[in-house]
Amino acid sequence: MPAMCTHASTPAIAGGDTVLEQLRASRAAIVSVLATAVEAEAAIDAAGDRLGDMYSGLPSSSQLQSQAVAARALRARIDRAVAPAGPLLAALRRVSALAEEAAAALPAADPGDAGGAAAFVGRVDRLRDAVEEAVARGDEAVRRVEEAVGFLGRTKATGRGRVRRLAEAAAALRAVHEAEAEEMRFEGPLDEALLGLQDLFEALLLRLKHPGRGGGGGEVSDVEEEYELGTDDEVDAAARIARTLAGNDCLDICLDIYVKVS
Repeated sequence: MPAMCTHASTPAIAGGDTVLEQLRASRAAIVSVLATAVEAEAAIDAAGDRLGDMYSGLPSSSQLQSQAVAARALRARIDRAVAPAGPLLAALRRVSALAEEAAAALPAADPGDAGGAAAFVGRVDRLRDAVEEAVARGDEAVRRVEEAVGFLGRTKATGRGRVRRLAEAAAALRAVHEAEAEEMRFEGPLDEALLGLQDLFEALLLRLKHPGRGGGGGEVSDVEEEYELGTDDEVDAAARIARTLAGNDCLDICLDIYVKVS
């Protein structure tokens, strides 16, 4: 009986060993697959990192990207250069309108009409302010054009020959603007209005001049005779004219006129 038990258990033990070997083989295969998967994942991550480094390391000045950036920047510069044109034209139209008003009012300016004289002074003041605004607007417009040309030269968005021609055009524009500004200030309608204002100032001073002044052979009277220099409106008009002339670099002319009529 013991022999029978021994002989009967041998096939079962052999079968158990076979299953155990199969399990071990399966486990080894699974471990191998997992190890391969881990390695593959690490390789994929490394490849992704390398691609990221490659993309981040690409030069930002590649042809297409640089062209797009340059085009956007150029459009912005052109918009900036064109923007002051509208206010400049408006300022020039205002100068023209005020110059016509001053020219039309000059013949009617009567030193006997203090109110009309003061109104003419106001027109001249507004014309001067309009001229200064137009000059400032023109300077800004020219400066924006110069900035746009300089930008083209720095970014090489166009050929050197074109940049050179644009720079020459900008320099010519600057020279024309400065010449026009000089003419508007000293040779244009403002100058004509100031000349008319000088004549009006002289006429007003003649009206305000005391008729008995300078008499008596140089002797000074102990009792000064009271007299009225002029109405308050006439004195105020003369003072406003003097301030306007002095504010337009005509102070020496004011003094000459005062000495002349005195």
